[in-house]
Amino acid sequence: MGEKAATQRVAGPVEARAGGNSVAVAKGVDPPNVSVKKGRCGWQEVVTNSDEVSIFEALSDERWDFSTIEGLSRTTGLTEPAVRDILSKYPSLVRRADVSDAKGRELFTVRERPVRIREKLATLQAHLADTFGFG
Repeated sequence: MGEKAATQRVAGPVEARAGGNSVAVAKGVDPPNVSVKKGRCGWQEVVTNSDEVSIFEALSDERWDFSTIEGLSRTTGLTEPAVRDILSKYPSLVRRADVSDAKGRELFTVRERPVRIREKLATLQAHLADTFGFG
């Protein structure tokens, strides 16, 4: 993938951006027809619609730690509003990063993917930059 693609899907360390961080994970409930078992649940057990499956396959791609709405749209061929709607439909299956990418875009991954140390460090860096005005 070229440089442009790398800015759409984030691999490696997450670049923190002071100010305007995405700090809150989308809150909400899953649709009534979705039953999520207690404990860890893979999206494959819940998501069946082909457009939604394509989003979760892209989010689960091990080559990337996170994806942007724009990157998911490009990968799946779905519109950005459709991607956003699908992500917001499954708050228990999708995790939004506490930091945004270098361009200020929100970053998403599947909730079952563990939080890695570099993500925690990027979040700490962003919060320190906000606190001490280095952003």
